[in-house]
Order: sequence, then C-alpha cells, then structure tokens
Amino acid sequence: TTTATTTMTTTTQTTTTLTSTSITGTTTTVTTTQTTTTVTPTTTTVTTTTVTTTTMTTTTPWVNPNCALTGFWEVDPEIVIRLWKSDFDLGSYQLVGRGQCADAGERLYGAWFSTYALADHCKAICDQAAGCVGIELVAAGGCVVRYDIEGLAEEPPSPYLTGFYEGDDAVGLVQGVRAPWDRICYMKPSMTVLREQSAADPYGGYWRMTLYARGGSWFHDNVPWKELAVTLAPQPSPGFTDCSSEQPIAARPPFVPDTSIWWGSRELRLWAGQSRQWPSWREVAATAPWDNGHILGAGRCPVAAGTNALPGKLLSVENAVWGLRDCHSGGFRRFSPDVVELSEAGWREVASYRFLFGVEVFMLRCADALGLAVVDYTCFGQLVQEMWSSIGDVAYASMLGALESSECTGRV
Repeated sequence: TTTATTTMTTTTQTTTTLTSTSITGTTTTVTTTQTTTTVTPTTTTVTTTTVTTTTMTTTTPWVNPNCALTGFWEVDPEIVIRLWKSDFDLGSYQLVGRGQCADAGERLYGAWFSTYALADHCKAICDQAAGCVGIELVAAGGCVVRYDIEGLAEEPPSPYLTGFYEGDDAVGLVQGVRAPWDRICYMKPSMTVLREQSAADPYGGYWRMTLYARGGSWFHDNVPWKELAVTLAPQPSPGFTDCSSEQPIAARPPFVPDTSIWWGSRELRLWAGQSRQWPSWREVAATAPWDNGHILGAGRCPVAAGTNALPGKLLSVENAVWGLRDCHSGGFRRFSPDVVELSEAGWREVASYRFLFGVEVFMLRCADALGLAVVDYTCFGQLVQEMWSSIGDVAYASMLGALESSECTGRV
C-alpha cells in the first residue's frame, strides 16, 4: 500500500515605507515582512522574516540664504539687535508687547476686528484712520484695529472687520498691554514719525531689526526695545569715511544698510553683511513660547550653524564730547539664548551675555520644556527681573524650581 503525502507552501510579503523630511534631509524607512506557511497532513509551520532598512538622503530642503542674518547680535555694551523676517510689512509700527493694547491708565481701546483678516489688512485700515492707535495680531488667526475713544468708527471700516468692541474709554497713545496674552500689540507711529516701508526680500517676507536695551530700559525712554524696518542692500554702505583706515571686511551680500541708532547723545551707525563661509542649517526648536514675532512668521528661518558673528562696521559718535568718533571693524558677536542647550552650562552662557531679554528667552524655553505655559506675562516679567537682579548667583536648578512654583505659570 502506498500513502501519498501532500505538502502545500505559500509565501506572502508586505512592505511598509515611512518617509520623514527635516531641514537636515529626508529619512526613508522600509520594512519588509515575509511570511512562509508550510502545511502537511499532520503539521503547519509558519516562518516570518522581517527586514528593516533605513536610508538617509542628505539633500537638504531649500533654505532662503538670507536667513544667515537672523539672530541676536551684540552691538556694544548697551545694545543688542535682533534681525528677523516678517511675513508682513509693518513699516514704522512699534511692538509694545504681548497682550491687548492699553493706554496709560491700563484702559482698553475700542476696536473693530476679524478672526480671519491678515495683519497687512488691519495695518492698511489703521494707516487710513486718524483715530487709530494700533493693531493687534492674534495667535489663533485674525487681527484687531484699536481706536482712541474719539476716533472709534460707528460702522465697520472694512467688510472684513465686522466684530466690534466698545472698549474702556482708552485715550491717547498706547502705553502698555493687558491680558489676554494670546496676541501681540503694535503701536501706530505718530504723524511726526517718518512712516517707513521696506522692500520685500527677493525670496519673500520683510526684514526687521529689533533694538534691545541690554539692561531692559532704553536710555531716557521707558521702553525695553525699538523696531526698524530694514531693506537689504546689494552693496555695503559707502558712508563710513571715519572707518576708511580699517581693514576691508570680508562679507557677502545682501547687506544690512547704514542704520542709525541713538543712545542718549551718542549716535551709533552700523552696517553688516553675511559671512563668506556658507552655513549649514540647523532646525530651530519651537519659537512660539518666547518669540513675540512668531505670529508674523519670525521663526521660519533655521539657524545658521557655525555663524558666530556678522561681519560689519560700527561707528560711534559722542555728540556731547565734541563729536568724538570711534570706529570698530570686524563683526558683531552672536548671542544664542534662543538655541543654547537647556542646562547649567547654557544658563551660565546666557548669564554671561548680561542681556535681560536673553534671560527671558531662556526662561520661557525652560518653562515650555517643563510643560508650563505663562498665564500672566506681567507677573512673568517680574519673575525674570528677580532672576536678573542676582543672575550670577542663581543656579540652573533654582531657576527651574522658581518656574515650577511660580503663580505666573501653569501646566499646559
């Protein structure tokens, strides 16, 4: 008697491909699973083999080369500048801070607003209205046009601005901000101020320069910062005759043009370009927790890794001392509170800058890393001042403890 044995074998294969793209390139992970099933009259055998292959393609996504200008740069012992790019042209409008625009008595202005209109539309409406004092840009989208009590229109100034708020009878120029903190307030310049407009970057957006008082208060002016519109130039500024004896600066275009900054009776003039060494790019961690310009697209540029200074020239003229002049050529050192490691070493580096807003940036990043959000920015500013007043003696762990125990912050 002969018995026939029947064996049946089947093989199946599945392949899964996962692709992720970052500023450093594209990573592709391919997972192949092969399953073989062998069946006889008495047994069933299943064999599974999984092979995973990961490849990294280093073709970096395109980055605007002018992004190498972005960052915080030390000008002199009193001033730090930040160069950044906005999606909108804000001209001479001045950042007041996070929150709703308020007058000297902390009262709120009347407003027309929209949840979808863009910043440039609200600015255009404000430009045309004598009673407009400023605009607000909201993180969730939309914008607000604020009016002095005497200038608040009874009818919508635009088909897009249909929301209305009567306000608290605020009058005069914007002097501060109030909760809620989900927006930023920009003050309209007075009629006596030249209303600047900047040309767009060839690759999109508009450049701005924020000038920070390192100690937190501008000379003879109770503001922590000022802003300028910047139009990049193809050539360095030719007017620095006092620096003619200095060595030529190795820089490539585009250039930050001749910019005049006043600190009391002292005038500072500077220009800067990009390093001739092309940078590599590094992704920026979330900027929303600390960057007032995030709503305007300020965080779109990656960091130019390895760029530690901007080449340029600085001319200082002391008008109170017979126009005494001093020229400095070389570069403006980068400050990195926005990217330095969140550690004791990083904290010590930021402390060494002697730059109040840099301390605030670092602390806001730390709060975000701890899962905390600021619930009161006025309160948080006071906490930063406490850290600043004894910055050389405060340990990193103590600062983190202060963030976690503070009433200024809460769990996200």
